[in-house]
Amino acid sequence: MRVWKLQNDKFHGQYGFLDCIKLILSLLVVGAHYISENAVGRIHPLLDLSSSLYVIAVPFFFVCSGFLLFRKMDGKYDDVKICSYCIKLLKMYAWWSVIYILFKLVTWFKFGVSLNEVIYYIITAVTYSTYKTIWFLPATVIGVLITFVLNKKFGIKTTMVIAVIFYSIGCIGASYSFLIHEGTILYKILGSYNLIFSSTRNGIFNGFPFVAMGMLAAKVERASEIKFKVKNLCLLVFLGIAFVAEAFVIKFEFNAENVNTLFLLLPFSYFFLLWSLGIEMCSNKLTVYFRRLSTNIFLCQRLYLTSIPTIFPNSFFGYLLTGNPYIGLTMIIFLTALTSAILIFISNRIHFLRQFF
Repeated sequence: MRVWKLQNDKFHGQYGFLDCIKLILSLLVVGAHYISENAVGRIHPLLDLSSSLYVIAVPFFFVCSGFLLFRKMDGKYDDVKICSYCIKLLKMYAWWSVIYILFKLVTWFKFGVSLNEVIYYIITAVTYSTYKTIWFLPATVIGVLITFVLNKKFGIKTTMVIAVIFYSIGCIGASYSFLIHEGTILYKILGSYNLIFSSTRNGIFNGFPFVAMGMLAAKVERASEIKFKVKNLCLLVFLGIAFVAEAFVIKFEFNAENVNTLFLLLPFSYFFLLWSLGIEMCSNKLTVYFRRLSTNIFLCQRLYLTSIPTIFPNSFFGYLLTGNPYIGLTMIIFLTALTSAILIFISNRIHFLRQFF
């Protein structure tokens, strides 16, 4: 992923373990999306609950993006590198948007669409994302730009304080929205905000705080070599147990609609990255392949989870979502990984396709 892969980065060769983690998390995201959207109540509860751990994936991708980018800059304020990085992400987002918008248009043509639906889609495409999941790309761009500008102007301490404040607002606007009572001014403000921007889980309130954490990790890593430390592992385990407990409490005690934005995910993601950096594994051909594969898996998953089954609900692809959930889960993961591998293979011969990852 160009979000994760920085060309000609002399430091990236040290971080092969990050690529392995990204691949695992990408597959977890696909499985979790399948289960939450198609198999709730039809699959073993333990598998359902364990798939909920996918909430750590996107935060980890954000902190990795921030770490690798700002580690490459080596503490300098390089506007050119920032612009180049953001342009690459926006190009990737544009090409994937073209693919998913085409599927959207075919769906409308086949099944019909109301004017209100079209207007709402256009607004969402401008303010949030053209399609599910790929919101991560523009969110990363926004997060990187905010982090860079604030750090350049105010320094890392102020940037981190602002990041925590923004993340807290994002949590209250999403997983903790039950704290805002119906009929209050805040409730009306949040409703108006969501009507336009869809969610606080975006580049401002989600991408920026995690990218800032990645920048902080880059500064720590520059200051002293990070090796495997028991302290990081202990904090990782403690925060992992704590954020799972947080998720259970707000889900079952307060009926939270989602548990994607948990307060403790922010420090957990930071120590998850530090622990991962402590596992020494140099990049090689296999880890580089994992990096590219995880990118494609993350971005093309909606082809089989949404786009194709929506157009052909009575086909084999439709059956995967409505038939045996275990077969469906296995096949969706397999097809997504296979498509990702084929894209990599073809891109080695058709260089234009490299713009997709």
